[in-house]
Formats: sequence, structure tokens, C-alpha cells
Amino acid sequence: MAPSEREQQSLGSGFIFDSKGLVLTNEHVVRDATQIAVRLLDDRVFEADIVGTDPQTDIAVLQLRDAEALPTLALADSDALLVGQWVIAIGNPLGLTSTVTAGITSATGRQVIPPGGQLRYQDFIQTDASINPGNSGGPLLNIAGEVVGICTAIVAQGQGLGFAIPINMVKTILPALIEEGRVSRAWLGAYVNEVPDALRSELDLGPGGAFIVRIIEGSPGQLAGLQPGDIVMRIAGEEVTNANQLSWVASNLRVGEPVPVNIQRGSETLELTLTPAPQPD
Repeated sequence: MAPSEREQQSLGSGFIFDSKGLVLTNEHVVRDATQIAVRLLDDRVFEADIVGTDPQTDIAVLQLRDAEALPTLALADSDALLVGQWVIAIGNPLGLTSTVTAGITSATGRQVIPPGGQLRYQDFIQTDASINPGNSGGPLLNIAGEVVGICTAIVAQGQGLGFAIPINMVKTILPALIEEGRVSRAWLGAYVNEVPDALRSELDLGPGGAFIVRIIEGSPGQLAGLQPGDIVMRIAGEEVTNANQLSWVASNLRVGEPVPVNIQRGSETLELTLTPAPQPD
């Protein structure tokens, strides 16, 4: 066998969320895989097929072949998770099967952490529960045994710095992954940033909002009448808390379906109508 043809193996974790054998894991765990085998705690081994993947959130759904009546984990409401609450991580760190570690929720809404890859949407749960290579794709549980996140990253330079994708983010894209195998995202065509403190003070704005830095010519945002300097406060009826959250909410709008956008333009409060377009490659 030529060196370029040598078989390579990788190990990750995951969990069953549907009794017919649907599994959630990280996209990077199964990326470029030609064959996937899943071993359960009772030592049963199933071959698995990829149902859908989303590199931009690092989520993948697998289907175990010939599976039925399997035990499952319930999905919690990760928005209800509070800093300081206990969490439990389960996975296969360094090949040590079904390792359980515990810690607290150190923070929520973490962004711009350095796991690399193709991650575009970041809203991580930070925990000091021990997470190591091989934990990727495993569940982060609350004390009721419900999944609040999917373990996905560590910061190698630090200790007690583990990160998980909130399960509510996963729930948002799960139907598309199961039905279409991918996530078709919408696009506004706006570059956004956090609202400058001086401007927020000048306009006497409360918390939240996203500041439009630039509008792409011919984009849905420009066609709707958005302008640089506008502050987006609500979109499709959902309150905008920050620039990152606006990008996430906008990406999950239905393409071609008009939605209201509430903005602050100087001292004026306006409502525009925006029709999202498909996200360019």
C-alpha cells in the first residue's frame, strides 16, 4: 500500500437524540470520513452514515444503520443555563471510553475563541469541566441529565478552558440538517459591529442593537433601505442583543420571505421591510 493510501483513523464522541439512531456530533469529527463506526456503552457497534453537516457551526448528524429503540438523551433549553451552574461532560478523551467529568458553567455567549476551522457562528458555553481531545462531539449535560451543549473545543495554552456549542443553536438548524443535509443560509449584505459607547450615550439607547458599518451594493440590506450608521434593534420580531447575534438570526431567516427590521437612525425610529437572499458562497 502506497503511503498516500494508508488508512487513517480518528476518534470522537457523540450522543443519540432519537431512538431510531440519530446521533449528534461535531462536523470536524466526521469530516472527510469514508467509513464511520459508532460504539455504544453496551459495546454494540453500528455502522453510521452522515445525514447532514454544517461546518460553520461544527455540527453533524449521523444515522446508525439498522438501529431501533435505542436510549436517548433529552435536549434542554440552553438559554436557561446560568453561570455557576454545574455541568457534566461525557466523552472519549484520549480514547478513554465514557469518561465523565464535572465542573461549572464558567460563562455563556463566548465569542472569538481560537478553535480554528470554518467556524463562523460562535456563541459558546465555557466550562471548567475537563475536556480533552476525543471529547469533541460529546454532550455537556445539566444536573438533570439533559443536553445543554456539544463539547467542541479547548484552549491548549490554558487549563480549565473548555467550550461547548449551546444546544439551542443546534436545535435551530437541526430540521434543515435532517431534511436537506445542509443549512441554506440567508444574507443581509451588511457588515455590523457593536454599537459605539459614545453613540449609545448620545442617543440614550438601552442595551442591545447592532451598528451597521457598511452595506454591500445591490444586497438585500441596501434594497430594504438600510444605511451605514443605522442601529438594528429588532429583526423578524426578535430583539437584537449584539452584532454576532444579529448575524446568526439573519442567517436563519427564510430566503425570499419579507421580514420587518426595526432600526434607530439618529433620533428616528424606523421600520423597514427586508427580503433575505441566499448567502453567497
